[in-house]
Parts: sequence; structure tokens; C-alpha cells
Amino acid sequence: MRLPLLLFLLAAMSPALGRWEGVDVERIPVARLIENLEKIAKDNPASTEALLNLGRAHGMAYAQKSDPLTVPKAYHGIQSPAVPFNAVASAAIPSANIAAQAHLQAALKAYQQAMELDKDNLVIRLGLAWLTEQAGRKDDAVRQYRSIATDAWEKEKSLTSLGFGGRTLTGEVASYLVPLLDPEKDKLEIETLKDRVATMRKLPHPVTPIAVPLADGLTTPDLEAPDTRVTFDVDGSGLGREWSWITPKAAWLVSDPTHDGKIDSGRQLFGNVTFWMFWNNGYAPLAALDDDRDGILTGKELAGFALWHDANSNGVADLGEVKPVSAYDIVAISCKWQTLNNNPDKVAFSPNGVVFRDGKTRPSFDLVLKAQFGFQVTLRAPDAAE
Repeated sequence: MRLPLLLFLLAAMSPALGRWEGVDVERIPVARLIENLEKIAKDNPASTEALLNLGRAHGMAYAQKSDPLTVPKAYHGIQSPAVPFNAVASAAIPSANIAAQAHLQAALKAYQQAMELDKDNLVIRLGLAWLTEQAGRKDDAVRQYRSIATDAWEKEKSLTSLGFGGRTLTGEVASYLVPLLDPEKDKLEIETLKDRVATMRKLPHPVTPIAVPLADGLTTPDLEAPDTRVTFDVDGSGLGREWSWITPKAAWLVSDPTHDGKIDSGRQLFGNVTFWMFWNNGYAPLAALDDDRDGILTGKELAGFALWHDANSNGVADLGEVKPVSAYDIVAISCKWQTLNNNPDKVAFSPNGVVFRDGKTRPSFDLVLKAQFGFQVTLRAPDAAE
């Protein structure tokens, strides 16, 4: 019982914690950070931020047992998890384990000091509870997790939408607490946690599908239609909420491998929910289809790629609206992207997003779609496979 439920909880949590996340990584010089954060905390003993970051750095060093650390690269709007340590690595040599235990104790100390300054901070409390569990004090950790789960639910149960990534403290604490509970004795508690996570999972969060302009010289203001409302399963939840949309001047880049023109889920668009996996933006799943790793899709790599031009902006892939990219004379699609800083949502875009047969290029944009509230209809079971 534990494994299926744990998998359910992990799947319902943030992309930042997902095992299948296709993201870039960056290296963190943890020893240097710790040295400087210790100085900052010493000079500013009342700084909760300094103590929290010091504790996080020590906790990450404990978990990964390496320097520098490798972590997912940040992307616009995505919060890091309350416990950024991920799975605890095994050390190959005894000295590394000794050093890791020292980091664990230092992390506990820093979190405890931060707690004294901000007792109601759920992020601090959750980090401290996780470290307590790692220190072998299971009963104490369970007590802390339970208290945090209650307070997190009280804080989040009235939410109507989530931020990028869809992370909630309710989901995160449940993923740590459930494996420590007895599947029979604590059955009711586990079911309650499961129901709460499921509730959080149904909340909409921004989705970022890639759009291609249908004419030269167009940029995001020409493509985004924030006041347009369409009913479409943008986030792949199975719930047909109303969402913002694009103008008829752009088309969605979609996956249509059977060439049937049926597009009914955001998981068929190239964004942060493509293929039932977790991505930072739509260029990450494109890169996952780049067989020769040259940063651009060409030839056979373009099989199944299409553009959906929703000409009447009704959120329905009407007959003739979905055409293979070859019908637009597109011969290459770039996986390389950068941030468009002059856009309020800091969208990702590719300056040379698509290449045409005549050698001309046109940018592509990973636009941000946001759920609108009110009308909602169930299109299919939320957990149905594609």
C-alpha cells in the first residue's frame, strides 16, 4: 500500500521534485556558500534569511555529499521546494559520511535558530522536521510533520489557483509524512492526506505552451490574447477550465503523431506539462526529442510535429486547423531558448525558433496561459492516460 500511495503523492507534487523532470542543472559551490553564509549569519544574528539559507546549504551538502552540488536550474516564477535536498545520497568513503553528519548537525542548528526568530514559518518548520527525520528521531519528526500538515492545509485549502509548478506545502509534507505512517493503524489519516493532496492537485496553475507567429515581425503582444476565454484542457487535468488564449496571428506547436488532427489536451502542446512529464518550459520536451543533441530538430526528428492554428479562437481543433509543420514549409525547430525580459511573465523564447525551407527564420514563444475562474466541466477522468 505504501508504494502506490507514495507514488501518487510524489506525482501530485511540484515539478521541482519530480523524478522525471527534464530540466537543465547548475552547480552550486556549497563549501564557499556555507563559509560566507556563516559570516553573514554571525554579523546579522537576527536575519532569518541568512540562517535559513545557511541551514539549506548544510542540508543540501548532507544530502548530496558532494561539492559542488548539482541542482535544477531555476526558471521564471518557479519556487524551490521547502526541502531542497531531494534523495539522500550514499557516500563511497567513510570520511564523506562523517562530513555529512557534521553538515546535518549544522543544518539542524541553523534551522533551530531560524525557528526561534520565526516560529510560524512553515518552510522553516518543514525543513527542520525533515532534518529531524534524517537525524533518526522518527517519532519527533512525525509529530512535527503532522502539525505542519494541519497548518499547511488551513493555509492552502481556500486557494483557487497555484503558482508555476503547482507546488503546495500540503503536498510536500504529505510526501514525507505518509511513508512514516502505519498503513493500517494510520489508514484514516493517510486517506485524509491523500484527499487533501488530490484537492490541491486539481487547482489550476499557469501552463506555458510554445506558439509560433504566422507572420514576420510579431512578438508577444501580438500573440497573447489575455482577455479571450476558451474552454480547453490546457493543464492536462481532465478539467475543461476557461483559459486565456492566443490570437489568430499565432499557432500552437503540437504533437500529432497519428496525423488525425485531434488535439484535446495541453499535454499534446509543447509546454511544461507535455507527455505527462514535468518540464520548466516547452523547449525542454523539444530537447528530449533531439536525437542527435545538436539543439535543433530536423528531418525524421520532426515526425509528428504540427501547428494548430485556432483561427476562430474557440479552443477546439476544428477540421483543417491542425497541419504538419511541413505544410508551413518549416524544416527545423530550435530547442534553444532564452528569457524575454521585457515581458511581464518573463517568457522563454527562441529567437530562431523555426527555420523555413527558404532559410528564413522566425521566433517561437513559450507563452503563459492562465486559468480563468467560473465555468468548469470535466472532460475526462483526471488520471486517464493519453
